[in-house]
Amino acid sequence: MKKIHFLIVYGGLVNGTMGVVEDVIWPACSSRSDLPLAVLLSCKTYNGPTLWRTEPRPHFPLGIPIVPITPLKTTFDVDGKSVSRTQLPLRLAWAMTVHKSQGLTLPQMKLGLGKREFSSGLTFVALSRVKSLDGLMIVDQLDYSRVQKLGGKNLRYRLDDYNRRYSLPLL
Repeated sequence: MKKIHFLIVYGGLVNGTMGVVEDVIWPACSSRSDLPLAVLLSCKTYNGPTLWRTEPRPHFPLGIPIVPITPLKTTFDVDGKSVSRTQLPLRLAWAMTVHKSQGLTLPQMKLGLGKREFSSGLTFVALSRVKSLDGLMIVDQLDYSRVQKLGGKNLRYRLDDYNRRYSLPLL
């Protein structure tokens, strides 16, 4: 079990890693309730060994690595009895909380913040996850008071300094 954990971390597959399901491999004569043999996942950040890649794409001339994710069996004790479960270590990510998105940089985001800031800095964290404003869609009406103080008390000084240093002369 430790070897599997080491390989997953080494290859770049950790909690929060995102990928695209490319295919599912089922055993012959399987029933609807059987787990697949593997789910083939393309993952841009995977850097471990692989047998397959997607077709070449921009920024990925060799293609994106495809990683087979196989069912994982875990055995543990409950009330003195040995029990086990087998599951695929995947989670669908149709949506995530702002807290779960911390540390991620997302190319696109559809953002729903609700009516009030119930956690300090929530709006800042949410807005700072997306790469550019072109990739941001805000679902709810966002009041200016939510973003007014995001830069802190020194934001005005930094903006004035930036304008002084980089302003272009008017023609």
